[in-house]
Amino acid sequence: SEPSSSPSCAAPKLADGEFCAGSAANCNANCCSDTFRNCALSDPPGRYCGTLPCDTCIASEDLCNEAGTGNTANYCRNNCCDGEFTICNAFSPTRRYCGSNVPCPTPP
Repeated sequence: SEPSSSPSCAAPKLADGEFCAGSAANCNANCCSDTFRNCALSDPPGRYCGTLPCDTCIASEDLCNEAGTGNTANYCRNNCCDGEFTICNAFSPTRRYCGSNVPCPTPP
């Protein structure tokens, strides 16, 4: 059930879901949809054309935490399976969990 490619999307342009090497500007220029998401957990990690969820993504209610940098909204938006997250302010620093309106755990 692949979407039919429109005439504007032909090689060397990249279809949605294809890996896009290089800079963000390069991907914006080379992806048919002019959009991409940064899939940190996919193989290979990096930018993929389109706005579909990443192949390897973080499940709803799981902690969304980028190694070394804490919880960045952009990382969660890109790597949560549903592209949504809930901010849990009871923790310091604040934590983000994947999914919209998921119950926040209670800090120890």
